[in-house]
Amino acid sequence: MEFSRFPFAIILLFVFSVYGWGRFCRLFCDRRLFRFHTLTFVLGLAILNVAGGGLNLFGVAKSWTLLLLMLSGAALGAVEMVKLRPWRKFTIRQESLPVWVAVVFALAAGAWLVPSEVFNIGDDFHTYVVRAVRMTQTGSMGGNAFDPLGLDSLGSQSFFHSFFLHAGDVRMLNGFDAVICFAFCLLLIAELSIRWRLHWLTGTLAVLCTVVINPQYVNISPLYSGALGIMSLLICGMLLARSLASSMLKNRWRIHLTLGLIFAWLIALKVTLAMVGGCFLAVLYLLLLFKVKVAQRRAVFQSGFAVAGITGIFVLPWALIFLPTIIKARELAAGLGSQAQLATKYSSLSAHDIPAMFSTASMFYGNRPLSFLFIVLVCGVMGLIGLKAWLRTPAGKNSSSGSAIAALGITLPVIYLTFGHLFPADTAIRYLCPSLIGAFAVTLLCFIRLTSPALRNRSLRLGWAAAACLFVVIVLFSGTFFTRVRVAVANRTLLAFPIHSEYTVYSRGRVSPFEAEYYSSIQTNMAAGAGALVFTVAPFQMDFTRNRLLTASVTGIINPALHFPAGADLESFQQYLRGLGVRYVLMETNGYGVPKLDYLENCQRGRFTVNQKIGDFGIYLRQTLLEMSKRNPICYADDRMVLYELKDSAGSVQTVNSFSKSTP
Repeated sequence: MEFSRFPFAIILLFVFSVYGWGRFCRLFCDRRLFRFHTLTFVLGLAILNVAGGGLNLFGVAKSWTLLLLMLSGAALGAVEMVKLRPWRKFTIRQESLPVWVAVVFALAAGAWLVPSEVFNIGDDFHTYVVRAVRMTQTGSMGGNAFDPLGLDSLGSQSFFHSFFLHAGDVRMLNGFDAVICFAFCLLLIAELSIRWRLHWLTGTLAVLCTVVINPQYVNISPLYSGALGIMSLLICGMLLARSLASSMLKNRWRIHLTLGLIFAWLIALKVTLAMVGGCFLAVLYLLLLFKVKVAQRRAVFQSGFAVAGITGIFVLPWALIFLPTIIKARELAAGLGSQAQLATKYSSLSAHDIPAMFSTASMFYGNRPLSFLFIVLVCGVMGLIGLKAWLRTPAGKNSSSGSAIAALGITLPVIYLTFGHLFPADTAIRYLCPSLIGAFAVTLLCFIRLTSPALRNRSLRLGWAAAACLFVVIVLFSGTFFTRVRVAVANRTLLAFPIHSEYTVYSRGRVSPFEAEYYSSIQTNMAAGAGALVFTVAPFQMDFTRNRLLTASVTGIINPALHFPAGADLESFQQYLRGLGVRYVLMETNGYGVPKLDYLENCQRGRFTVNQKIGDFGIYLRQTLLEMSKRNPICYADDRMVLYELKDSAGSVQTVNSFSKSTP
């Protein structure tokens, strides 16, 4: 079945399957979460994340395994549907308006964004798509030292992408994050507003706010999946606070296991999400230690160690996927330390760009830093009010919201400044977007729910103030929202950076069947089973079962954990590649998406260290591979590609090939 012709078929099957796995979690997760249908879906994603780590570790995460997982979940979902028969409770009421607004936007996202042929020809093609293709073909996304796996994420996002990868067709990959996770972010907000019995207008504004906040969508990385995880972590934090404030010890292990599942999923999705989630939990536990009685502090400590231990167990398989390969590459590079002068040039990649986080200038990906700072400040103010209300009220059904709001109100400003220190401002805010989208609306709803009984004389004014904040955010981001809608309708993508016809035509060409045939014809010039270094724009079009392929990119080789031997002489670098099992090198020398010399030189002159390192390392890799092509036997060459075979040493080939691609 070609799912690209019936995009909603695979989307509905995946949703149904994940819901079934989520219902399966009733056996060991906190049952309070199962009052929410959307949180049941989140738990399904979290348990599949654990399964994905194990399957990748043992090398069995292939297409047939994913299909089996999906069908098994669908069977579980069918059984639960027969038991619950949720359609019996279907009614159309004014209070359900937030749900219908969420459904409308979810359907629009599905109609406009899948299938899609326009991707980020950098990160998507080099990283996320390659991991998904490698995994479905070989059973694991590990084994490639030049993949920044472990630096940017542990690979969970690509694992979920793989459910939408059928017959090598990558056009459905937007279905996971930009459609399904986006839809469940909206549905979770709507369901919270209904179950907490908030006014329908407040719930509708919260849903619209989540829709219009500019996600600064640059690639198919964890954006709305990360936002969904942050939302769930915040809700679980409230349940944890309620459990620890209670004198009853029965079944606390369930909330610990649930928190560990969701936090492990966030860690595996993205390192930046792990930073936000880890900081939130740390602050939450500190607040709980301050509030609870002395006799209960032991229980708080035990809870913290339990959550940390469970999270570590669930994350460990993901970490073990890439560690052996990185360790081997580091050992090979260690012997070249004296020669790899560029590798020792950059001791830190921190941008130290905190002042720019308060700028009023427009950013490359849309809006201004002050627009996002407003969200952070609102959450901070709500955190202070929530903390005051929480400290003044005894433990109760609603008071636990105060601890979670306070923890988030402290976390977001700290992370906002930390990201400004680590990354350039544009990148820092882009990395923070999932957390801001996930935190803002949920925090406001929690705040309204908390203040109603706690501050009776001011609850009405605070409620209106919170609703006003939702409206202000909608106004702030409305301009870029309509721009994103136009881009989605015209190009079936959410890419936030400017794209033009040449870009879209090039992207469509790289995902076409003709490109797959082109790569396949080149790969036949390699001996089956041999290792190869692939430095091309669309390496995902190759057959990873025929050859052991190490795909490289200029952003992947700057991974500090890799210790890439940039600056080593040609002979030493060739021996380094041979030590990694590389027999062939396939390099794309010309084309629109190729990192050319003028681009890399511009990076060298950049203001930030990370750009300078990209420029230095990229120029070194490009020039070294081109020079090696002159000193090793050419197996294939055209105006785009060159494939050559490495001999035991660069000097073993006495004649110099006439092939030379030195164009910038």
